[in-house]
Amino acid sequence: MIQKQRSLSIAAFSGIVCLAAAIAAAAGLLDLWVAELLLVFAFPPFIIFLALWWSASDGVADIPFIGY
Repeated sequence: MIQKQRSLSIAAFSGIVCLAAAIAAAAGLLDLWVAELLLVFAFPPFIIFLALWWSASDGVADIPFIGY
């Protein structure tokens, strides 16, 4: 359960960073290259940890391997 909650927390944080960077760039508050840099580093963890959260069980078993 803790691993599932941790995965969801990391995915949520990464998703918020992605949304904030996109909104700030669209509003002109960030340079485009800064927003792109934030997206490049925040989007992969969002996808990976969202998939880990999705596939994790509520029991005591480990998180399954999702591949590369």
